[in-house]
Amino acid sequence: MLRREKTGLGVQVYQHVRQMLLDGTLPVDSMVPIDAIASDLGVSRQPVMDSVRRLALEGFISIIPQVGSYPRQYSVQEMVDFYRLFAEAECVCVALACERAEPAHIRQLKSISSEIAQLVKKPPSGSELAREYRRLNQRFHSEIHSMIRSAPLADSTEIMGDLGDFMVATAKAPIFMERLKIAHKEHQELIAAIEARDATRATTVMRQHVLAVAERIAKVGGQQPVK
Repeated sequence: MLRREKTGLGVQVYQHVRQMLLDGTLPVDSMVPIDAIASDLGVSRQPVMDSVRRLALEGFISIIPQVGSYPRQYSVQEMVDFYRLFAEAECVCVALACERAEPAHIRQLKSISSEIAQLVKKPPSGSELAREYRRLNQRFHSEIHSMIRSAPLADSTEIMGDLGDFMVATAKAPIFMERLKIAHKEHQELIAAIEARDATRATTVMRQHVLAVAERIAKVGGQQPVK
C-alpha cells in the first residue's frame, strides 16, 4: 500500500504506472488492469484512472472510449521520427551544459559513468541488466539536464526521454544492450567534451548517441537505416 507522502498519493500512483510502462510489464496488446493496479497499491480506482489519463496525454497510453486503455503502439517509422526530434533536444541541452556545467556536475557524471562501467563487465543479457542500464542512462542524461538550469527545457526533454524508453520497451528487442559498450564510450566522450567546453564535439557525440537507438529500432523493424 502506498503512503501519503509529501509528493502526494496521485503522484505516487502516476509514477508507479509509468514505471510499469517503462519496464515493459504492461504488454502493448493487453488492457491496462486498472482494478488490479488499484488493489495492488491499496488505493481506489480514481487515482489510477487519473494517472492513465495523464499518461495518455503524454503519449504512453491510448484510451478507447467504452472499451478500455492500452499501452500505446507506435509504428517503427513513428519511433524513428521521434528519436530524430529527441536527438536535437538532447543536443541543445548538451551544448548548454558545455557553457554552464560546474565541477560538481562533472564529478557526478563521472560517478554515474563508473557505475555503467560495472554493467559493461556483466554479460549483456537479461531483463534486470537492461533495467539497470536504463536507470543509470536516465540518471546520466538527467544530470546533463540539471546543468543547464533551464526548467522548461530540462522538463520537456526528460519527458521525451521517458517516452523514448517506453518505445524501446515496446520494441521487444535488446535495443540498448546490444551496444552497451559503445554507449558507455559515448558517455565518456560526452563527459570529456563538456569538461573541455567543446560544444561542437558534444553535440556530434550526443546526436550519434541518440540516433543509434533509432538505427537499432529501424533495423529490428526491417526499415532502411536512419540518415
